[in-house]
Amino acid sequence: YASLCDINIHYDWNYDTAEENFSKAIKFNPLYANAFHWHSEVLALRKQFDRSFGESEAALKIEPYSLSINTQLGANYIYAGEMQKAVEQLQKTIGYDSTNIVSHHYIGIAYAAMKQFDKALFHLNTADKLSPDNTRILSTLGYAEAMSGKKSAAQKIEKRLMALAKNKYVPPFDLAVVETG
Repeated sequence: YASLCDINIHYDWNYDTAEENFSKAIKFNPLYANAFHWHSEVLALRKQFDRSFGESEAALKIEPYSLSINTQLGANYIYAGEMQKAVEQLQKTIGYDSTNIVSHHYIGIAYAAMKQFDKALFHLNTADKLSPDNTRILSTLGYAEAMSGKKSAAQKIEKRLMALAKNKYVPPFDLAVVETG
């Protein structure tokens, strides 16, 4: 049921069914952290942030060192506009594993939102080094470079994305993110 919840979220975009499957998953196994984790994602998508944070905390009580659960809590703080809490949570997650690409990416987003571009660029460059040619990371990095006043650095990233597009799919969204910066 927990797996169905995840499928309902990411493939069907059916949050009502995801909630039903979450309830069943918890009923059958109240110690399955991923059920709480995925439910927190559904609640964040529904902008029910206080409940979302609670579900992430429930998941972390079961699996306190789970990188995905810790990272999701940080992401949920970003979605709620609570950037400082996001930074604190994601720093903790990076403390567990300094090579966690997703946490570096999200903390870069949070720092960019707070206009702390040196810190944003540090984490986004770290994510880029850990996952070269990840178009989403590159787009966020280009955005942060542009917003920090480094237009030529942003243009280099845009050229990198265009070069990548010759051999693999680069979502137009990612190019738009750089241009938005």
